[in-house]
Amino acid sequence: MYYKVRTLFITCLASILFTGCASYFYSQVPEPFPTNTENQEMDNKLYSKKIQKMVDKKFPKADLKIVADHFNVLVAGQVESQKTKDDVVALVRSLKDIRDVYDYTTITANPSYNGSSSIESDVKDRLSQEPNIADAKISVTYVDSVVYLMGTNVGDMTHLARAIKGIYAMEGVKKVVNLIKPGKSDYYSGR
Repeated sequence: MYYKVRTLFITCLASILFTGCASYFYSQVPEPFPTNTENQEMDNKLYSKKIQKMVDKKFPKADLKIVADHFNVLVAGQVESQKTKDDVVALVRSLKDIRDVYDYTTITANPSYNGSSSIESDVKDRLSQEPNIADAKISVTYVDSVVYLMGTNVGDMTHLARAIKGIYAMEGVKKVVNLIKPGKSDYYSGR
């Protein structure tokens, strides 16, 4: 009888310890677990901020929007001279791990670009309406009436083309620049 009570006591104690350890472990892990897409989005934002801060400091007269996506960098906005335009691109290209630099800057005497977060939001909504497009993997930037799309592995490229036609119809959008790099998960459905 003594051994049965002792075994039962040890079993209960072990159960309590394991339950407590598991509870402690799960209390230390943030919920929900981030996905690869969320991690990439955070990396893109942090890298964009880092480059933006560096460019703003070095070229205070320029009014630029810098967006990084998978180490491809969009430079859009306005600068005061061709030399500044060339210097900004050279600076961004000199950074470690940069793949491509897309220069969409314009030269003007008083740099001040026009941006709109509401148009960016409307574009994201339009992209989310298309089936088989991973809209979370697409960076949307709006500068001076132009929408820039960046990303990779976004899904059905036929549906993306249809979404782009819809974006052209939006008020305030004169042009859409598709900088999406086809990846392993991208395909054309033909529908």
